[in-house]
Amino acid sequence: MPFAQSSSAADLESTSSQFFSIADSATLKPTGNFTIEAWIKLESIPATEAEIFASWVDDGIAYAGILFRVNSDGTVSLFSGKNTGLTYGTDFKGHTSTTVLSTGVWYHVAGVYDGSKLRVYINGTEEGTGTDWTNGAVYKATNYVRIGDQRYGGTTEMFFLDGIIDDVRLWSVVRTATEIANNRSVELAGSESNLNAYWPFETALGGTNFSQSLSDTITISDSLSKNAVGKILADTI
Repeated sequence: MPFAQSSSAADLESTSSQFFSIADSATLKPTGNFTIEAWIKLESIPATEAEIFASWVDDGIAYAGILFRVNSDGTVSLFSGKNTGLTYGTDFKGHTSTTVLSTGVWYHVAGVYDGSKLRVYINGTEEGTGTDWTNGAVYKATNYVRIGDQRYGGTTEMFFLDGIIDDVRLWSVVRTATEIANNRSVELAGSESNLNAYWPFETALGGTNFSQSLSDTITISDSLSKNAVGKILADTI
C-alpha cells in the first residue's frame, strides 16, 4: 500500500479493459481552479497513453473537460480543454512532468489548475514551473467521468491504466505544494472544504462523513472484484 493508513487499493488490468465509470455530475466538472490527486503503481508503461482520471470528451471535433494521464514515455500530463476545437494552445493545453515513472513503484501524482497555469506534482514536488493557460475547462453536454481510462466519442472505452490506483481526490480549489506534500500520505475525513470527490478504495473509514455502503454512482467494469477493491464511496460529499 502507498501509505500507512491505506489498507486496500484497486488493481486495474489493461489487458482486461478494466476501469471505473462514475455518473456525471456538476461536482465532477470544475470550470475554474481544481486539483486532482492519486497514488499509482504502474505494472506496465502504456504504448500510447493511460488515463488516471478523466472528466473529458474527445470526439474528434473538440477536446472538452479535464484529463490526467500517463504517457508512453512514463511522464505524467494534465490537460484542460475548452470544447472549441482540436488545436493545441488554442482549444486545449497541457503540462507534462519531467520525471519518468518506473513500474512497480508507488508515486503520488497531482495535477493543478490555478487560473493561469497547469501544473503537475510528483511525490509532492512540482515538475517545472507550469504551463500558461488562462482558460477554465468547458464540458460537453454529455460528459464521461472515468478512473483508469477515457471514453472516446461516446462509444469506445480506451487508454486503460495497467497498475494499482488508490486514494483519488478531486478538489475545486488550488492545493498548494505544501498542502499536497503534507497530506498525500494522510487518509482524509471526507469533510474537508472544497473536496468535491474522494475515492479512497477502503473497506472501512473512521468517522461518520461517509456511508460504508457501495456507491450506486460508480460502476466496476469487467470482472473487478468488489471485495478486492473495497467499498467505493459516493462521488458527492
